[in-house]
Amino acid sequence: MGDTGSTGMAGVTGDMFMVPTGPTGPTYIMTIEQLVQYHDTTAQSETTDKNAMNAIINPSTSGIQQNLIQWASLGFPVDYQILSVSLILPSPCCDGQSRDMLSYISYLTGSDIMTLTTAFQSKFSGIYFSYSISGNIINLHASKV
Repeated sequence: MGDTGSTGMAGVTGDMFMVPTGPTGPTYIMTIEQLVQYHDTTAQSETTDKNAMNAIINPSTSGIQQNLIQWASLGFPVDYQILSVSLILPSPCCDGQSRDMLSYISYLTGSDIMTLTTAFQSKFSGIYFSYSISGNIINLHASKV
């Protein structure tokens, strides 16, 4: 066998110094505290929205009478906006489902908006009610029958 010779010095040559690598701890997608906070905040928002829907589900005389009188004073214009309900659509809802506005209304009330509008209308005589949705706002409109 032949002589391969010396391979030289092994190991580090020159000065050594530390290079910062930044945080080395785990990175979490979500903590249990964040999850609980999101769920509680969303549940509270949904409760607020459910209560707001009571203006349509269970209208009070004092809540709508003034708007109806204003409508009458204007000569009963067609599709006069009588009532507006603003909702905050969470995504996802506290049950984990993402919904559009119509589905969210059903989720909150157990009924679709058409059924709610028909039930609202049954509390009045000689007035036809329709609804419109613009973004997160539900509007009820009145017309004379």
